[in-house]
This record gives sequence, structure tokens and C-alpha cells, in this order.
Amino acid sequence: MSDWKHVEVPRICERLIGFSVPDEHGELLVISYEGMHLLKLGEEIKVTHDNRYCEYDLYDPNRGVATYNDRLWPIIGLMGGDACCQSPQGEELRVVESENRFEVYKDGIELFTDSFENFSGDWVAGTFSTDGNWLIIGFPYDFDMIIMKR
Repeated sequence: MSDWKHVEVPRICERLIGFSVPDEHGELLVISYEGMHLLKLGEEIKVTHDNRYCEYDLYDPNRGVATYNDRLWPIIGLMGGDACCQSPQGEELRVVESENRFEVYKDGIELFTDSFENFSGDWVAGTFSTDGNWLIIGFPYDFDMIIMKR
């Protein structure tokens, strides 16, 4: 049985361009057409909006990174990117876009599978956090986003 639990996702923005691999401190950067949105992951997710920058102001899709608050953030989403699909705990995340589902495996055994909706029908990206304690499935619309914690 899986120890992963869904966390309620607050309103972030209208349409995402991409999001970062969450770091070991539970921080996640979302880039949208409206601004930069820093999420602090926890039992309740807190969002800080920064509308001074948006779109590609601080995000270089060719390098797959955004520079924000004096940090480099690896970004996944519309322009691809390098997701963390293997957790430090040995789990593997598989996003099956054609079937609107994602799966988590460990040692070749499926721990769980879950479905998603992608209202836009556009890109989908999934990642573990760097410490393996968070799992994010992101889409262009924030209301489709899935955030899970162990």
C-alpha cells in the first residue's frame, strides 16, 4: 500500500509555462504568463506571487532553467526539461500521457496508479522532489495540478 497522499492545490495562476523540481526545502517555482509563483509545500501550500517577471523574463527554455531569487531552478513543462523521475527511495514515476494516468513503481512492483485530467490537452510533466517526499504532476492549468506528499 502506498504512503502517498494528495494535498489540496491552491489557486496559483491562469496558465503555466512550467514548474521546477521541488527542492529539499519543499519549494516549488511556477512560471506563468502572469508572473512567477513560489510555492512552499506543506500540509497547507502557501503561494507567493511576483508579477514583476513573467513568461521568459527569467526563464531560459534552451537551458531549461529559471534564475529567480538568486537561485537556479530546473524547469519542466511546455518546453520539456529534466524531471526527477527516480526518487532517492528507489521509486520510479511514469506518466502515461496517452492514458491520462501516472504510476509509481519500486523494484519493478507497482505501488499505485492514479488518473488525471488535462483540460488543455496540451503538455503534462511529472517529477519527484529532490528528497523524494513530494510528487508533482503539472499541466498548463493549475486546477488540473496534482501535488502529493508522503
